[in-house]
Amino acid sequence: MTMRPETPVDWMNAVAASDGQRTAIVTAGAEYTYRELAELVSDRSDELAGSVDPGDVVPVPVALDVASIINILAVTDAGGVVLPYVGNPPPVGDRAPDGDAYIIPTSGSTGEPRLVRITGANIHHSVVASRARLGTSANDRWLLCLPLNHVAGLSIVWRSLHAGGSVAVAPFSDGIGEFVHTARPTVASLVPTMVVRMIDRNIEALAGLRFVLVGGGALASSVRDAASAGGVVAVPTYGMTEATSQVATAKVGVPSEPRALDGVEISILDSDGRDVPDGAVGRIAIEGPSVSPGYLGEPSRTGRLLTSDVGRLDATGVLEVMGRVDDIVVSGGENVSLDHIAAVASTIDGVHDAVALGVEDTEWGTAVVVVATTNLGEQALVAAAREVLPPHQRPRRWVTVAQLPLLSNGKVDRVAVRTIAGID
Repeated sequence: MTMRPETPVDWMNAVAASDGQRTAIVTAGAEYTYRELAELVSDRSDELAGSVDPGDVVPVPVALDVASIINILAVTDAGGVVLPYVGNPPPVGDRAPDGDAYIIPTSGSTGEPRLVRITGANIHHSVVASRARLGTSANDRWLLCLPLNHVAGLSIVWRSLHAGGSVAVAPFSDGIGEFVHTARPTVASLVPTMVVRMIDRNIEALAGLRFVLVGGGALASSVRDAASAGGVVAVPTYGMTEATSQVATAKVGVPSEPRALDGVEISILDSDGRDVPDGAVGRIAIEGPSVSPGYLGEPSRTGRLLTSDVGRLDATGVLEVMGRVDDIVVSGGENVSLDHIAAVASTIDGVHDAVALGVEDTEWGTAVVVVATTNLGEQALVAAAREVLPPHQRPRRWVTVAQLPLLSNGKVDRVAVRTIAGID
């Protein structure tokens, strides 16, 4: 008989039993010990008794607060499968396949989200591998400002409970710097847009952390340099919901070398699905015990998970993520990466952030349009682009905005950006 893997509730209860006065959660107005958290979860689980059977998919409305963490853990304690959501609950069946612990929506940054099945074993392997790479311990307090309806936010709770550490919970806002100073987290997880805004307004708050895990997109070299100059230890990571968060992460202090986490195997494939030589560019495929078995309502996955990302591995196993498959377009007969163009555009003095889009064009095949947060005029932007981009990569049009639209997880809402740019 296969033993079920330990759950985050088991980890919480173990700390509550051995060191119940240890802090589990800090908010702007309160602190909760492990014993208090375990009691609140148990009480809520008792309330669910009789209405939740093992394997039931239980939609849980979430916000970035303690009540949501309690409800999520209580559903697990009651034997249910957690489906965290914001807004309207996705339509799902009553039950999930055996072994599933969570059903997590993807970010939906380029379209409709899919419902990813995450098993208890996926969570256990992901947490153990992440902690081994980052060296987190019971002494760490993780800043939680990413949403709990996505794996990035949930994984912070899981890792902290496994370590016996704590989480500092606060929405990302202009006041986040002050909260960091008072709550004293040691670690944070941020997406690049958040890093840019923190550098502009609260870099001293980030500089006080042991490290900042940066995922959800590439961090422009100018931003990395500004972070480093300000004393911020940025650790790049590449991950996805389908891998229960992290796939490849650098070690603290070695930001240029993101490698596969223990147990994860990364392959680079050509268009025919064959492995390519070291250093060659192709589709990223992954497999390992943290990789999801598939999507709710679809056949279970077999073999490697072929991602929508393009990258390359060097001979030592360092991964370079170069963009998404649909990020590579042909403009003027040349293959160009929209993410690369956006990253370079973000280095232009006076440009805070940028997104590059591809638009059908009779002359270029695909014309590149950049939407940027800047006060610069189009002529200045065109002149600056000539200095940093070759001719075939230069934007054919610029759209300036006060702020890029974001999803709840802090990633850029590309669908909304296309609307702003008058595309589609």
